[in-house]
Formats: sequence, structure tokens, C-alpha cells
Amino acid sequence: MAVAPAMAPVAVAEVAATPNDGLLRLALATGARGPSDATAERLLHLVQAIANGGTVFGTSQELVIHFLGTAAEEPMLQGLAMDVADSTLPLVRGVSASSDSSQALKNCDVVVLTEELPPVDSDLFPAALKTFKLWSCYLDVASKKTAQVVAVDAALASLLAHLSPSIPKEQFTFVSRISLNRAVSVLAKKLGVLPNKLANVTVWGIEDVDAMGALLKPLAQGKTPSTACEAINDLAWVQGALPTAVKARGKAVATGAKCSMVAQCKAIADHLRDLWQGTAEGEWTSLGTWTDGSYGLDEGVLYSQPVTIKDKVATIVPGLTVDPLTLRGRLDDAFELLQCRQEQIKVAASD
Repeated sequence: MAVAPAMAPVAVAEVAATPNDGLLRLALATGARGPSDATAERLLHLVQAIANGGTVFGTSQELVIHFLGTAAEEPMLQGLAMDVADSTLPLVRGVSASSDSSQALKNCDVVVLTEELPPVDSDLFPAALKTFKLWSCYLDVASKKTAQVVAVDAALASLLAHLSPSIPKEQFTFVSRISLNRAVSVLAKKLGVLPNKLANVTVWGIEDVDAMGALLKPLAQGKTPSTACEAINDLAWVQGALPTAVKARGKAVATGAKCSMVAQCKAIADHLRDLWQGTAEGEWTSLGTWTDGSYGLDEGVLYSQPVTIKDKVATIVPGLTVDPLTLRGRLDDAFELLQCRQEQIKVAASD
């Protein structure tokens, strides 16, 4: 019986950068923890959420996608790149995969870090830190100075901003949108409406949900929106049961489904869409951006806050009421936690 010849590696399309070619270059980076089915599945879900339909960057915006990981992850990423190419997504002009950050981050418009930085006392931390320090060097010198750098972890976003000084730190943000989307899901079910009828839910710190300013959009145009609080008419539920339900929901999903990849990837896509499309008049969203002294929080810490967005610039919404009994303590606790971890990571990186 004849033995079939071994297949040659499949070439994956790469598109060389040329000035003003109109293409948006997107780097999707792993958590530098080694190859895994979870990492592969997360990246594929994310490509679908970002590139299928044009709702994030625009219906006519063509993309070049670069997968970035460690050398051990490169065969996995090459397979993903071929899978994405074979999907023939209409807006994906090219896709590549590499462990060479000087190439993967070259001329990038958007860089997304899709996994959290391991804890400092974890066995995985030293190798991950070494990798992220290397990547940040090439992020600093190879990516566009207008690049938006998005992480799912505040400490990692803070570290990359610290190690990539040529990119304005305001362009480093982290995703808190999954807590916002969970809150909207719970609120929508409570009110019996579609999720897109709700706006102005706030996420403070990491995952503390505040729906006191949430709006219930009218079903007909020209009508004045009402507040979700008025529609629910149960202040104790809004201030107590809702935040508790959102936190419990994340744990329940992780326990039951062993992951929350679809929701996580949708949250990243929503975060990017908000940056690119901006917020509607009279509405705000939440993302992890730098504190500026508002709401009694010291400056210079990455922290989820209510923001309006225009031209990819996030502006903290001023003057919202922070209930001293139900929320103030949680805001301060989350700030101290985020501040401590971000400083701890910077110290470790300087060794």
C-alpha cells in the first residue's frame, strides 16, 4: 500500500504594511502560559466576535489579524490562522501567527491581551513576566503610536503602559465589560425587556455594579427614557441583590460551563466597539481607565469607571452619586487592591 506524501505547511496570507492602505492591523496575544485547548477556543471565539459582521470597527473596515504567542504556542497559533483563513470571513484581508513579537506587533492599530497575568506568587509568573517584558519592548518600538492596547487584566495593562512609554498611557485600557453585560442581562430579565433597551449601567473598580443611573430606553422614538430604578421600584434589589447576582453569575458560569469564553469574547468586542464607535449622546459605558482624582480616588491607577467616548478618547463621567452605605466602601477596597497589584507588578518587572 502506497504511503501518501507528507503535506507541506499551508501558507497563510500575510499582508505587508503600506502607508495609507486603509487596513486595520489587529494583534491578538495569548497569556504566555503555553498551548491549550482553552486558549485556542478563546482566540477563535474572539475572531468571530470581532471580525464577523463589521459591528466593531465598521462594516467596510478590512482587517489583518496577527496571532502572537510563545514559541511553544506557535504551532497551535499557525493552525488557528489557517482555520480563520479557511473561514473566508469577508472583512479579514490577511491572517498570520508568530512567536516573533517584532513582526506580530509591527504597525498594529490594536493589540488585545486575551488572558490575565498570573499571580506574582504563581510558578507561571516569572516566565510570563519575561515574555510580556519582551513583547512590551516591541510594542513600544514597532506598533503605531496611536495603537489602542486592551487587556483583560488591569495589572497587565498597567505593566505594558509602564514598559511602553512611547505610546500614550491613555491608550492602555482593561475590559470590565463582562460585569456590565451580566448586569444588563439580569436587569433585562427583571424588567422583561431586551438588553439593548438598557443603558448607563456602571462598573466600578473590577466588578462592582451600580445601576442607580441606568436608563430604560423607550420603545418608541421621541419618548423620554425612564430610569431602571423607577421601573423596578425596589431600591434594595438594585443596590444589593443585583450586584450580588452579577458576582454570583460569573462564579456559576465558571463552575457549570468551566469557562465563560463566549461572554468574555463578546465583552472584549463590545469594549473595542465602544472605543471605535463612541458612546451615544446622553449615554455612558464602563471600562478600565486611569483615575484622575474624580470620586475621591487618587490619580494614576487603572480602574473601571463610567466614561463617555469620542474619537477613541475616554472621558470620566463627572458628578454621579456614589451611595456611601452600599457602594463607597467597595470602591475604596477595589482601588486599594488594584493599586497594590499594579505597583507589585511594576516592582517585579524592575528586577
